[in-house]
Amino acid sequence: MTSHLRRAEIGATALLGLLATTPGAWAQTQPATQPTNQIPAGMVAYYTQAGTPSTLTCPTGWSQYQPGQGRVILGTSVPAEVGTTNNGTLPTQDGEAPPHAHPFSASWNLNTSKSKGGSGSNQPFASSGSQSQNNGSLTQGGGPGYGFIQFLVCESPTPSTGDNVPVGTVAYFTTQSCPANWQSPPSLNGVFPMPVAPNGPVSQAFNYTSPGWHITSSTANSFPTHTHNPTTNSAQMPVFTMQVQTMDRNGIDSGAKASTDSVQISVTAQANTTDVLPAVALLACQKTEGAGSGAGIPIGMGLFYSSPNTCPVNGWNPAVGAPGNLILGISGSNQLGSQQWSQGLPIGASVTPGTNPTHTHSVSVTANLGGNTSNHGSGDTHFAKGGNNTSSVGQTGDTAIAIPYVALLLCQVGSAAS
Repeated sequence: MTSHLRRAEIGATALLGLLATTPGAWAQTQPATQPTNQIPAGMVAYYTQAGTPSTLTCPTGWSQYQPGQGRVILGTSVPAEVGTTNNGTLPTQDGEAPPHAHPFSASWNLNTSKSKGGSGSNQPFASSGSQSQNNGSLTQGGGPGYGFIQFLVCESPTPSTGDNVPVGTVAYFTTQSCPANWQSPPSLNGVFPMPVAPNGPVSQAFNYTSPGWHITSSTANSFPTHTHNPTTNSAQMPVFTMQVQTMDRNGIDSGAKASTDSVQISVTAQANTTDVLPAVALLACQKTEGAGSGAGIPIGMGLFYSSPNTCPVNGWNPAVGAPGNLILGISGSNQLGSQQWSQGLPIGASVTPGTNPTHTHSVSVTANLGGNTSNHGSGDTHFAKGGNNTSSVGQTGDTAIAIPYVALLLCQVGSAAS
């Protein structure tokens, strides 16, 4: 009995000695785990995984970045601007470009006579010659002409457990300074990020004039304004017609010969009342040194990269449908219900870097023709009827907006790096 107890004590002592002399031996027998949240805290990134608005959520630990919903991200290097939003109008629903509108004035010219006849009771004559009026309303809202793609916009967890983001990544932060091993280069200040195809003009800025665009107010325009002027180019449809009722020299406008005539309207749209893009300013940073294998970054996240040739990690690929489009955050209400989001929702036509698309606005004009009872002419000469309001719908002339953007490769994390 004593010998059995002695052997047990010796065995226990040997096991304790083994553990004491080999630190970590027990831990080495546990299953290995992948690092988590390997992105610096405060990074805002787009989740490009396919899904539907009712089910699409940010990766575990991440949260939707509400100021980015319905807005585009504007890079800044000014700490005081971080997190600010402008007065740009949010889309009324997902799948629509951000609208903006213009006050406008309409003008027309009534000839002193018309060749239409009529018979009936006396009516006032419309005033002849050039006329104009401020319609007292806005053009119908329209986008700036650029293409967009919508992704879910997410913010990384706090605190962070590390930084495995590859060197060369460009990212946007809610913090007042860039993380360690990151810098805020001047080329990212005051410009919007636009994805381009591999081997495209990556890192090149377009439409940039120092200091770029910056958010200076949430209630007044922060970005340059533009107008829409009339032109005679019929393809641009800036001039349209209204139908006016005509009558004879005695003011007779009824009967079988009562008629209408066409009068051209020209519309000038004044400076837009809100910014052309709803935006949120975030600190633009680029990782310039340090380790970064991509391990621990959630599958489906989209990261901007400054390499012109390829995504930085094997298994990462350029985001489908993104090149040539500004990125608009999916709204928090997810109004499109069950519509499938196949790696982003495209809106409008993508652009070729270096080109600035044009856009127009629809207008509805209600013209007050005025009038008097003077006798204008004699014989069979006839005139436009006055005193009535005549409505007509048309378009403004087209205008291009030089939105400043930097071309970057948007890479989708397609597999877990190790």
